[in-house]
Amino acid sequence: MLELLFDFIDEDQADSQVVDELVTFQLQNTEACNFLLNAIKNLKNISKAQIHKVIEIAISHVLTASDLKSVSINIEETDKVSVLKEISSKLQMHLYDDSYKDICMKIILNFRNVISNETDLIKYYIFIFEIVILKLFLSNTEKIDVLNLIPDLKELADMSTKNEYLYRLQSIDDKYNFSSFLEYLRLFGASSAFESKSGLFIAVGLGPYISSFFYYAIDDSDMNTLEEDLQALSKWNLSVQMLSKYLVDMQLYFYTHESKLESKLLKILQKMSIVNDREISMLLAIVVVNSLIRGNKYGFVEVLKSQILTISKSVQFTEIVNVIFDFSITNYDEKLNRILYLLGFDKSYLSGVEF
Repeated sequence: MLELLFDFIDEDQADSQVVDELVTFQLQNTEACNFLLNAIKNLKNISKAQIHKVIEIAISHVLTASDLKSVSINIEETDKVSVLKEISSKLQMHLYDDSYKDICMKIILNFRNVISNETDLIKYYIFIFEIVILKLFLSNTEKIDVLNLIPDLKELADMSTKNEYLYRLQSIDDKYNFSSFLEYLRLFGASSAFESKSGLFIAVGLGPYISSFFYYAIDDSDMNTLEEDLQALSKWNLSVQMLSKYLVDMQLYFYTHESKLESKLLKILQKMSIVNDREISMLLAIVVVNSLIRGNKYGFVEVLKSQILTISKSVQFTEIVNVIFDFSITNYDEKLNRILYLLGFDKSYLSGVEF
């Protein structure tokens, strides 16, 4: 109803004075920016100064009212958080509208000058990543020039060491880096690496950081550093046993197309055939078993099995491969228990450790 009233008044004005006054009145309640972000798109008689004011107050409102604790997926989203995300989503839409893009970016970058405490500064950089950079990164519509979007890169680096969510966001457009992951463990502890994070301002999220380790460490061209990387993680009490237990509930290649899955599994099985550590063999076996959930419906399974058996140099490895590709074993736990037995583990191996 209020939007219709604005439209009605707007139609009869020769200049922006009346509409600007109405906007000023509405902005006495900062939550009105939710409505006004919609309204300004349709108003013809509104000054650029008032548009600037609406966007500025909207940004100020979401930064002030947001709570860093809400990035935890274990906290239920309140109505307040939902409204803040709705406002942030509208700000993001304006940012990608050619009519408002420049003014939005100018306000966002200049907003750094009014922030005086560390908590708000962390929220500010999260806002930039979620509203601006993450959108560009996920849409992949244009090249991201991060340097032009960050007011102070040194300050960002400092703030990222104080908040695990920001730490991950600030490297979102870089390929996974193991040394960065180790630094994350040093700063925030191993348990944090198993936590998913929900977006602070918009409906995005990041899965557990440990998943990135698996994806890139196992996806590396020849997995030359896998043993070394796992040894480094053990110094943070992340044992191979613990990581294997985590992988039981994780389908690493769930979104991988069948055309690419075969080569990935071939590489993993080739690594299994030469690795001398039975714990690492079990870890890799879990990845393969989880990746073959559709069984013999994959067109490549017989060829892949034949390739691996050809290079097998041990009876034990041959038996493990036969179990992996025995799709008559439909019970997941039974298949893992058989592999555990072949590797000399008790079946309690995957249940006797806590994250």
